[in-house]
Parts: sequence; C-alpha cells; structure tokens
Amino acid sequence: MSVVEFQVIGRKKPTATELHPKIYRMRLFAPNDTIAKSRFWYFMTKLNKIRGSQGEILAVNKVSPLPPTFFERIPSYFIFHCRILILVAVKLPRKC
Repeated sequence: MSVVEFQVIGRKKPTATELHPKIYRMRLFAPNDTIAKSRFWYFMTKLNKIRGSQGEILAVNKVSPLPPTFFERIPSYFIFHCRILILVAVKLPRKC
C-alpha cells in the first residue's frame, strides 16, 4: 500500500453568527482521498475543536511529487518525554 500526499481544504459550516468561517489547509500523507479526509477531521478535532459534522470539505487535491533533481530540506522533530521536562530536538538533513 503506497502513500500519496494530499492537500485537504476545509472549514466550519457557515452559521447566522459566523457567515465567513476561517478556512484551514493541511498537507497529509494517505493511501487514498477518503482516508486523507478522515485524517483531516481527526486533526481538526484535536487542533481546532471542529468535528466533521460541524464542517465541510472544500477541496481534496493530490500533490504531485517533486522532480528527482530537487532536494528539499525537511526537518525531523524528535520529542523526548522525561520525568521532569520535555526535550525537543530538530534534525536537518545535509545538503547533497
């Protein structure tokens, strides 16, 4: 099962008090667009307290991969929970 990158755009449904709600965009990795939508609502409930029944999906786009000549430096975050504190480390790959 291969994983593809999707861009999901959604928002809270407009109400009488809030006619133009804020639009959210996430880039997610999922095997298909249905699971990408599900992951979008999972993170929206955790981050913004918006459930799928209160919102609507505006667009789901499949992001095409970059050409192999392009190398993007994406940082990796490591979080270590200790008894006393939380340590966060960032690792950047070297340039080719």
